[in-house]
Amino acid sequence: MRQPPATDIEFLPRLTVGRNPSLVFVLAWRSVGSRLTRGADVADLAVGDIIKNITDDVKLLVQDQIELAKTELMPAAKLGGTGAGLFGAAGYFAISATIILYFAAAFGLVAAGLAAWLAFLIVGAALLLLAGILAGSAT
Repeated sequence: MRQPPATDIEFLPRLTVGRNPSLVFVLAWRSVGSRLTRGADVADLAVGDIIKNITDDVKLLVQDQIELAKTELMPAAKLGGTGAGLFGAAGYFAISATIILYFAAAFGLVAAGLAAWLAFLIVGAALLLLAGILAGSAT
């Protein structure tokens, strides 16, 4: 099998990352096998050389697999980090809005004619009752 020259980019294998076809990486062409076994008759080599060549080939294969895994997982990790950050910001704003709603409920009771201390006491007691019910139902 004739191998194309490494400088001709049209013959190089391509790898599409994820589902986005616009993210295409061109992989470098590597011939398989170590220098000693390429083109040589394996029967002419000593057993030690054959084992060494197999070990070298396995190391190369593992390194390539690790490189491929890094290339495939990097976009997913970036999206996951962005999603986690946005989810944390959403949680912060939800808690802030909930606190404001508690104050609005207390001031609504004040506007209905209750004393301020009694309105805040009622809202606080209602929240503690709700927390107790939720904690009791979790077990």
